[in-house]
Amino acid sequence: MNRSLTSFSIFVFGILHIVSVSSAFFDLPAFRREKEEVPDSPTKDFLHVKDLPNLTPKAAAPSSYNKYEYHDDDENSSPHDDHDKPLEDLEYIVNSKVQQWVAKDNTLAPALLRLHFHDCAVRGCDGSVLLNDDGSERTAAVSKTLRGFEVIDDIKSEVEKNCPKTVSCADILTAAARDATVQAGGQYWAVDFGRKDGLVSIAEEAESMVPMGRESITDLIMFFQSLGLDIDDLVSLSGVLSTDQLLASDSRTSYIVETLANNDGSYTFNQQFQKSMKKLGNVQVLTGRNQGEIRANCNFVNSAPY
Repeated sequence: MNRSLTSFSIFVFGILHIVSVSSAFFDLPAFRREKEEVPDSPTKDFLHVKDLPNLTPKAAAPSSYNKYEYHDDDENSSPHDDHDKPLEDLEYIVNSKVQQWVAKDNTLAPALLRLHFHDCAVRGCDGSVLLNDDGSERTAAVSKTLRGFEVIDDIKSEVEKNCPKTVSCADILTAAARDATVQAGGQYWAVDFGRKDGLVSIAEEAESMVPMGRESITDLIMFFQSLGLDIDDLVSLSGVLSTDQLLASDSRTSYIVETLANNDGSYTFNQQFQKSMKKLGNVQVLTGRNQGEIRANCNFVNSAPY
């Protein structure tokens, strides 16, 4: 399979419980990142590959809920001054820890992506899949093969030493999934930060909501729409090139499959994958003052205000 499409393959394989990944790993300097503005593209416009702009690498626009970017009113202040140190520390810690874990076991790359997908599929990206209580999502039958919890716990422990009571488990999982993709040779995408951790996790919800790969295209479209995602996202995140013949044969998705596979597939797929992964990570996030919490331990809700 084309190496440029590795990120897609790893994500799909993770969802389908396949644990083999590309051996084409590479190291990244600590803060050298590919930051590209990914254009929004309605489903029909997505086909017009030649109409896509030439993208110039630049810093991603700050999210409306990015709590870690503390800029004062001094227009001469550096974008890398002490105000941004919590975010720099977080990115460095997550990237370093993911590199260490994936170097020891490369099957953790798809495992972390799959864990992120399961989290966002139920109640949004709120870290609820990480809660380890009786009757939680983590105990559901659909979650029995989920892996990577120890990676998130390790990252959380290190983050708390450097910027305590600041970074949610939901943010850590989202960034870890991104860095796992990069470690496996896939594309980088900018992650928005500022999510809160959810307080509720119910096994029955996971059983009824998480796709298992046996659903019809109609069911999958409805599921993705319930998350605020579209058909482009369904195809780029669920299977195009070698894993799901239904997508290639259904008239609603086949033209996207063909575009990704044949029409400058590397460029087109990378842009759509980055856009779709960022959208997935922003599904139904908790950001309000009275929404969720910052967990002290990713496995349990806080017993007292933290």
